[in-house]
Amino acid sequence: MEDNLIVYGSLINKKELLVAFGNTENAPIRVNGFKRVFDQEAVWRKGSGNKKAVLNVVKSDNNWFNGILVRNINEKHFKSIDRREKGYKRIRTDPTPIKFEYGISTKLEGDIWIYIGEQQKMRDDILPIPSYLEICLEGAKGWGKKFYIDFLATTFLPSGQKLVEFLKTNPKFGLKNVG
Repeated sequence: MEDNLIVYGSLINKKELLVAFGNTENAPIRVNGFKRVFDQEAVWRKGSGNKKAVLNVVKSDNNWFNGILVRNINEKHFKSIDRREKGYKRIRTDPTPIKFEYGISTKLEGDIWIYIGEQQKMRDDILPIPSYLEICLEGAKGWGKKFYIDFLATTFLPSGQKLVEFLKTNPKFGLKNVG
């Protein structure tokens, strides 16, 4: 039996998913008990100034985020993704908080994994890398309007501000393809 991986940042983008995993079975999901935050300092993506954050999730009883469940992940996939996800640790998680709310459902078999940022890379004084944010927003739009709206509402900056509010108050943040 192969495993599953919950992705929540740039890997929600279907182009990035295809490059990382090839043709896999994917399902949009809601994950309770975690908060998605731009508080992880990028390891291999290039930022400038204080714009050097990528997404992370932290345990939080009062929050949830939407992401993609990537099915049928094998050890070869994990070796490749472990290299890609420098600055994160892969942990096994309980399937209980996973909800299928976006019209696609699948049977949960095998272990479920998620990448969590390493403490030493978490910072509260950084903003998203604009090019990375664009990849994430394009990815969220690719799963439909409800998924996109939920992504904006369940993604936070380290200050606690929701991404949707940040984008409204920072229209010239350096994004090219959002709207």
